[in-house]
Amino acid sequence: EGRLVVLVSAAPVEIVEPLATHLGIDEFVATTPEVDPEGRYTGEVEFSAHGEGKAEAMSRLAEDRGLDLGASWAYSDSVSDLPMLEAVGNPVVV
Repeated sequence: EGRLVVLVSAAPVEIVEPLATHLGIDEFVATTPEVDPEGRYTGEVEFSAHGEGKAEAMSRLAEDRGLDLGASWAYSDSVSDLPMLEAVGNPVVV
């Protein structure tokens, strides 16, 4: 029905990306490790998709895509996702 489905997870991108692809999900947001110019993990985190990070990522995505978060839905099973739930007009706790 023309809906954009986004998987937003604090899990590592190495797990979230193949899952999103397998499920046919339009976009994904995940925790991203820092990688040096030679392609090696540095042990640092480039982006943390946890707590406030999820809400910030959703806001950027909405701005980039011209989406209205007030008309959007978010589903969560964790209190750490409260910022994400507060960012949308239709929050659902599962």
